[in-house]
Amino acid sequence: METLPVELNTDEKKELCAVQLMRAMLEKHAERVGVTFEEDFLRFSVSPAYDALFDYDTGIWRDGPDYLETLYEQSLANEAGTA
Repeated sequence: METLPVELNTDEKKELCAVQLMRAMLEKHAERVGVTFEEDFLRFSVSPAYDALFDYDTGIWRDGPDYLETLYEQSLANEAGTA
């Protein structure tokens, strides 16, 4: 596993964690629902789950991909319910 450079500030570390978490979740989710990673990324990037992930005060960046996927699925369900 790659070691983080000491000079990274806290927000940079959180962003790195968030991006790695997002990638892990999207790879699994895209395969499960039968879409490309790119399609799923574009849909995720406009979801409330994306906003929550990159709002570091939520702490979601510390959780696992399964939790993020649950948030993403809930936002998709909410979106489908209001369409």
